[in-house]
This record gives sequence, C-alpha cells and structure tokens, in this order.
Amino acid sequence: LERNIKLNGVDHACSAKKLDFYAQDGDSDCGWLDGSGVRNKQVDYVIAADIICKPDDAVAAAKTCFDTLKCGGEAFIICGDSKHRYGVEIFEKECTKLGLCVSAQDVKELGMYDDTTEGLHLTTGYVEG
Repeated sequence: LERNIKLNGVDHACSAKKLDFYAQDGDSDCGWLDGSGVRNKQVDYVIAADIICKPDDAVAAAKTCFDTLKCGGEAFIICGDSKHRYGVEIFEKECTKLGLCVSAQDVKELGMYDDTTEGLHLTTGYVEG
C-alpha cells in the first residue's frame, strides 16, 4: 500500500498504517488504535476488501468503521455475499447499531461486472455453486 501511495503521487495526502479491527472498541470518538497500540486521528475515508469471513469479523469491521471515520466520513468495503462469506449478512445491522448509515450496492449494478468477473472471483475467493 505504501508503494502504491507513493507511485500514485498521493503521499502528501494519505498514508497506510497497520490496523487490527479486533483491537477497536466501537465507542471511541477519539480515533482508532494502530498495530502498535497508538491512537490515531479519525479519517475521511476507509477502503477495505474481503475482510468478513465469519460473524465476529462483521462486528469488528463495524466497530472499526465507527472508530476510524470522522463524522461525515465514508467507508468503501467490498465483500463477497453471505453464500461464501459468513457474517456479511449481519454487517449492515452491526453498523446500524453503532449509528452508522449503510448504502450497499451489488457490483453487477455498477456496469462493469462482465469485464471484471474473473478478477472479482480471484480476489474474493469465489467458489462456483
């Protein structure tokens, strides 16, 4: 991630830090804990993919969104469906419990699914059936 940030010339505006979403408490307006246990300021955007594989992950991911995002911030989270990623089905409910607003969209609705099907399958651990 750090290399991508530098290669894209956005190192003046963003950074990458280690984050364990199981270390977040979901009730902090004071920021989030990084991998070293240091509390960091809340951010405008969170980008995550394929982070929910069981129900506990959904709870931890929701808490992480709450702790990491500034008021008005946005999280872009890409997940497989609950057929292959257990816990995805409760993620929205867990976010709502914390007062977060959720808007979900199926990638098929984005108009690019046909061109990216193979890549999506590879990156999300897709299993036929």
